[in-house]
Parts: sequence; structure tokens; C-alpha cells
Amino acid sequence: MKKRILSLIIIALVFVLNANLVFAGWADLTDEQSDQQAQEQIKEQEKEHNITEVKSSDNFLTSLQVEGYTLTPDFDKQTLEYTIKEEINKKEINIKAIASNEKATITGIDTVKVEENKNEYRVDVTAENGTVRTYIIKLKEAQDKKIENEVETETIGAITTDTENKQEEKIEDKTSNSMMYIILGVAAFVLAALVLLSRKNNKKRKRRKH
Repeated sequence: MKKRILSLIIIALVFVLNANLVFAGWADLTDEQSDQQAQEQIKEQEKEHNITEVKSSDNFLTSLQVEGYTLTPDFDKQTLEYTIKEEINKKEINIKAIASNEKATITGIDTVKVEENKNEYRVDVTAENGTVRTYIIKLKEAQDKKIENEVETETIGAITTDTENKQEEKIEDKTSNSMMYIILGVAAFVLAALVLLSRKNNKKRKRRKH
């Protein structure tokens, strides 16, 4: 009987020890899971914080070119205005650009139509945070045409002025000629009158002598 009681006591002790170990393991697992969840929440909060506050304002270009043509001055990300050196004889040009920041977006590039009376083309760079920087490309052809038009306008103006001056000179010449003709006519009339008067006086003198 005593042996049975002793055996039961031993079995009970073993059961209690095993139960403590099992509960301790569960407690450890629960703590680890809690730590992992807490760490994941912290990481998500950090990501949200970064996304909200750290958006890039970089809206510069590292490269700007027009395929087959040369820009002046040489490219510098701080310089916003460029001119194509060569004359444009094509209907389209291909503008290429590379943004300094990969999250920035570029508009106004690739194939662009060359339109009459348009000599400026915009390349807009929008940063991740929405700020925009604009680069300008001017076409030499349009500038030359503008200069030619100005020269042509000046030439036409000069020709018109010269024509008007010539017309005024002709009018003045006609007026001068008319006045000269009038003066000559008056002079001829006076001379004829003097001749007639002289003849009459001569006739009167002859009669008196007779």
C-alpha cells in the first residue's frame, strides 16, 4: 500500500513539473510574438512617418539635349534657358532629358513638332513633393526668321518712305514747273505789251512830224 501511495506521489510530482515547463514555454512564445508584433508596428509607423515627411524636392536635370543638334550654353542644371545653335529644317525634333532624382517626372520631352512662329519649348521637371522646375529650349530658326521679318519690315518701311519722298519731290517739281510757266507767261505778256506800246508811240511821233 505504501508503495502505491509513493508511486502516486512521484507521478503527481512529475506531472506538476511537466505542466510548469509547458506553461513556461507557452509564456515564452507569447512574449516573443508580442515583441514581434510590437516591432512590426514600430516599423510601419516609421515607414508612414518617412512617407509623410521625407518626399524629395529634387527637380533638377542631369542631362538635356536635342538629338542631332547642339545647345548653347553647355548644360548646367542651374541654367534654365538654352538655344539650338543650328538652323532647324525639320518638322520635328527629339528632346532628351534625364532627371536627377528617379522619383521626379519630366514632361515636354521625346518627339516635339516644330510649329511656325513658335521659338520656345518647355521641359518641366516635377519633384516627388510636387515642386516644378522649367527648362526652356529656343530654336535658332525661329529667331532668324524673326530677324529677317524685322529687316524685311524695315526695308519695306524704307522703300515706302523713299517712294513717298519721291512722290513729294515730284509734286514739288510739278509745282515749281507750274510756277515757272506762269512767271514766263506773265513775262511774255508784259514784254508783248511793252512792244505794242513802243510801236504806238513810234506811230504817234511819225504823225506829228508830218
